[in-house]
Amino acid sequence: MISVGRKMTNVARRTEPTTVIDGFEPALQRFWAVWSAARAAAGGKVPARRAITVSALRALTANCFVLERKPDGLFYFKMIGTGVEHMYQRQMTDRPISDAVTPEALERADRFFGKVLDLSCGGYSCDIMTTKTGRKIRSSALTLPVTNDDGARVKTMTCCEIRGVGFD
Repeated sequence: MISVGRKMTNVARRTEPTTVIDGFEPALQRFWAVWSAARAAAGGKVPARRAITVSALRALTANCFVLERKPDGLFYFKMIGTGVEHMYQRQMTDRPISDAVTPEALERADRFFGKVLDLSCGGYSCDIMTTKTGRKIRSSALTLPVTNDDGARVKTMTCCEIRGVGFD
């Protein structure tokens, strides 16, 4: 389990995000550029998940994950990079997000990812987390909406910048 020390913040209120904040970490800026290019290719609409390829993300894939909101309203990991799985210290593909966060953090996470989908906007979070082994982690993350193959907005894609104690 992971407990979140700071709340998720800065969910964009715009339905059409256009620029990235200059203060974002370089990995998150690269992720934004890849997503923005896919969005432009989709005529300015939310891009399909398949339009954002592993080759386009290159070195970012270890710290990316895709969540899918199922009809029951719960979010499940559909794709998860090795860096994120290492943080959770177990395989998370096809598991609900509730397997990864504490009950206190689950409501906030559901609300955060839900807003990204429902508003078709980006969300940025910067959290201090403690893993089940007691390891402190600083995670800055950019979450953006993507569609499934039939165009439904049921997936989010997140890229994280993860750092250990001391935030090196």
